[in-house]
Amino acid sequence: VWFRPKVDTYGAGRFPAFLVDRPGRWPAPLYGFADAGHGVKAAFHGFGETTSADGLERRVSASDVAAVADALETWMPGAAGEPVASKACTYALTPDEHFAIDVLPGDDRIVIAGGFSGHGFKFCSVVGEIVADLALEGGTRHAIGFLRLARLLEAGPSPLPFAPSS
Repeated sequence: VWFRPKVDTYGAGRFPAFLVDRPGRWPAPLYGFADAGHGVKAAFHGFGETTSADGLERRVSASDVAAVADALETWMPGAAGEPVASKACTYALTPDEHFAIDVLPGDDRIVIAGGFSGHGFKFCSVVGEIVADLALEGGTRHAIGFLRLARLLEAGPSPLPFAPSS
């Protein structure tokens, strides 16, 4: 949700991006960005229903906006003025919330990189390097054992939309 702040304290260059976790008080961590001309952006991280891209409810309810406004106003007094826009947010998470970066089991010509959960952009340079290494060299100097698909495949049914051959 984007809110027109009631005070000028929260402008870009004057206030940082934020992530605040208040277990028991809020349904999930609150995150957001300063007003860069469109209002202060705020949302709950990892809150909502698990769904598919086709099944996503794209309308944001008044109760969702009110919950974000209440939390934002508690953390940043004067930030949650009039709501000016809202948008449903989707992202992919693996069960352990780590990225998945590996070659496809059974076909090392295919490199998989996913599960970036809305914050992969912060890692784009190293992820690009790792993916290029895997595609061109068949390996990487980076320690990516904890990102390999094996951890997900051992955990239960395949997280992939198809069954890879082993």
